[in-house]
Amino acid sequence: DMARARFALGQLDEARESLLELREERPPDAARQVIDEYLQAIEQRQSGTELSAYAELGLGHDSNVANATARESVFVPVLGTSVSLSGSSTQRADAFGALRVGARWDQEIARGWSSSIGADIRARLYRKRVEFDEVDPQLHGTLQYRSGFNTVAVNARHEQMDLDYEQYRKVLSVGVTWIRDVDTSLQLVGFAQHSRVRYTSDANSSSDSNLFLFGVGGVWQPGSRRLTALSGSVYGGRDNDTKARIDGDGALVGLRLGLNHRISADLEGSVVGGAQLTHYDIQNGLFQRKRNDRFAELQGVLRWQFEPLWSLSPQLKLTRNWSNIDINSYQRLEAAVFVRRDFR
Repeated sequence: DMARARFALGQLDEARESLLELREERPPDAARQVIDEYLQAIEQRQSGTELSAYAELGLGHDSNVANATARESVFVPVLGTSVSLSGSSTQRADAFGALRVGARWDQEIARGWSSSIGADIRARLYRKRVEFDEVDPQLHGTLQYRSGFNTVAVNARHEQMDLDYEQYRKVLSVGVTWIRDVDTSLQLVGFAQHSRVRYTSDANSSSDSNLFLFGVGGVWQPGSRRLTALSGSVYGGRDNDTKARIDGDGALVGLRLGLNHRISADLEGSVVGGAQLTHYDIQNGLFQRKRNDRFAELQGVLRWQFEPLWSLSPQLKLTRNWSNIDINSYQRLEAAVFVRRDFR
């Protein structure tokens, strides 16, 4: 996992060292071929350019397609009565099919300097709740400089969310990341990001906001065989409304923890969890209180590399939001299996 992470970050010499150590352990032929392809890709990238792509197909089940409350009605203090919720505003489950495709172009510019640009499209199509069919095209780019044990990367990303085949939301993000290699097994990370979130319909435009995040973290791979990688980060920020959002501005803090373990040469598993607290600064006019949310998520993935360029990944993801305003509380369980084909 550390070798792939360093490859993705452009730390090619360190990635080569980790891959060579794995190859010395005499893995099965399929895993060895994957290692050799990564080594070949490193040579190609160091020679100037590299083009890679992937395609994924998946099937799954979603317990809450709209991140909606399980309640059929909520009490609204300003009205002094309970209000019934429509079907689209309450928890509904459905099966889905998913497609993910993407490509990335990496370019060595000069000594220490590299860049990458890429595009991805992710689609989720529900069997019955077709009004929640989602297509998300994304564009992203990174400019990176590495000197000694330090790497600085500036990145930009544009994401668009289409809901029921109509444009729903756009997010433009820019950020900077600093990475420090303490030694061959430990990396420290600092990051800052600004995101401009805009909803395209007048009905949802009051949720427009500017999000600012900053944080620190690290990745540690203990042991001489480096079969396990532990990661963690803490962050804080502001979610500032731009169009008189009913809850006002939000102040947030959060953390993320991750564990990745290589079970065998062609099988690995990962668990990632996170929690976030968000406090809003304006009393909600309908519910007569300032909104406070506690969000948590936990995701597990098992990845089986059954052929050099093919993998199978069962995935399970649980998300939960607790809010002092009932309509914003929900829980969601997503289970899926993906087949992936890489192109290098």
